[in-house]
Amino acid sequence: MALSGAKLDAGGKCALATRLADVAKAITQDDNTKKFSENDTKRLELIASCLIPDTKHADAKVRAAAAEALGAVPAPGACNALIAAASDADAAVKSAARKGIAFTALPESAGKLLQAVASSDLDLKSVAGAAFKKVRDKAKSEELLPLVGSPDESVRKEIVAALGKRPADSKAAEGVTRALKDTSIEIRKLALKSIQLTGVSGAASQLAPLMSDADESVRVQCAETLGELRDDGSKKVLLDAFGSSPAGETLKALSKALGQRSSGKDLPVIGVLVGQMNAHPESFSGIREALIKMTNAQQGPKRDAERMKWDAARWNAWWDNIAQREKIKDEALSKLKKADARKQEGNKYYPELSKMTNDAFDQLEKCLEMNKKDDPEDDNDITSIQNKYKGNKYQFEKFQVLDEYRGKK
Repeated sequence: MALSGAKLDAGGKCALATRLADVAKAITQDDNTKKFSENDTKRLELIASCLIPDTKHADAKVRAAAAEALGAVPAPGACNALIAAASDADAAVKSAARKGIAFTALPESAGKLLQAVASSDLDLKSVAGAAFKKVRDKAKSEELLPLVGSPDESVRKEIVAALGKRPADSKAAEGVTRALKDTSIEIRKLALKSIQLTGVSGAASQLAPLMSDADESVRVQCAETLGELRDDGSKKVLLDAFGSSPAGETLKALSKALGQRSSGKDLPVIGVLVGQMNAHPESFSGIREALIKMTNAQQGPKRDAERMKWDAARWNAWWDNIAQREKIKDEALSKLKKADARKQEGNKYYPELSKMTNDAFDQLEKCLEMNKKDDPEDDNDITSIQNKYKGNKYQFEKFQVLDEYRGKK
């Protein structure tokens, strides 16, 4: 079925426009949000193709009739034509066009709508703004995805903002992840912030280049986002970022993020922070904040207040003690495991295994002594090892005493 008003006079074109509007209304039932059948979609597209040229007709009455009718046709091209007609010199055309903008707005119209939002015409600005919000908020994420690559920065920014508010939506995550590579600093930052809700589409390693971004505010936002995420992939990106010798605000943000990501005393991570503290004394205050948080171990504000007074030398002394304690603990645990593995060899080896076990227990006692000053809460880790192997200690000693008794008899 073909429609054309090319050979009609002005009156005929106006009459045709009215009839086409009635057909469109019968299809849509004043609801542009429902999914139309394939045939109805084609009919609406055909009606729009017939009306759009007449919005530029020489006769103002034809333009007004076409604009009014087109306002009932939610089809590609309709909204853009109405936005153009909304600035017509004729008041009737202008009024008719503006009335139909919201109903015909589709994702493809986002760019033109945002241009209209920037207009000095306050009425058009209001109409276009409302229509854009409808498109932005009601459109499916897959419909908005192409706009992430729009040549218009303002469109890209609005679309990324909309997608960034949609959790548990794979297409939204895809769009936001694409925006990580945007040429706009503000959009890259917006995408990074949005990922806290949408997550990354694909591997978290896609965040790594942002930690080397030329703009420091992007690097800081990336660090802040890494601090909010909880997956292993993003934690690796966070730890790897320290390898590029960050400094200034970037280092402060990374240190804070690391504090947010670690639960309890994550000693390997604390070691990274101490190393950065020594490499970047100018960033001491930010790193200290992370160290205080990571070493609180549920000891409350009193401990925080105490460690806030520590200078770099004091933190290094504390870390040296911890590192030495861990070395001693590991040596003791290795001995206990070896003795446990060999106890099936027979009680003739028990004197040797008893000595090995007692040496290990002495080392663990030394660890407990090292905890007293600053880390008494770490005793639980040490005593749990002692409790696990105290049965072996008793067993080895008991048989050694029995053997000595039998020897005397």
